[in-house]
Amino acid sequence: MGEKRVALAVGAHPDDVEFKMAGTLSLLGKAGFETHILTVANGSCGTAEYSEQDIIRIRRQEADDAARIMDATYHPGLVNDLEVYYDSALVRKATAVVREIRPNIVLAPSLNDYM
Repeated sequence: MGEKRVALAVGAHPDDVEFKMAGTLSLLGKAGFETHILTVANGSCGTAEYSEQDIIRIRRQEADDAARIMDATYHPGLVNDLEVYYDSALVRKATAVVREIRPNIVLAPSLNDYM
């Protein structure tokens, strides 16, 4: 039996992976990879229509549903929107997820890509 193959798709916000990487992640799943989705921010500034807690809950549910459709495991946002900084606290949180799932492949957005 071979080594477990794991793919991790990382997006800044809920729905980023779904818009940019879902096809590739689904193909990896069909090729036998265990697939995971991680969002860095939780979507707390996603709308002015709902309270912060409501939009976080709504966007998490949407991300959970999308991950289920792709047969992936969803790892929820690590910090609130507007709290995404390159600092030791966020690096530790992201590193903990990576160490937990030990991906062979990581899909990430381009440094210069903003939709």
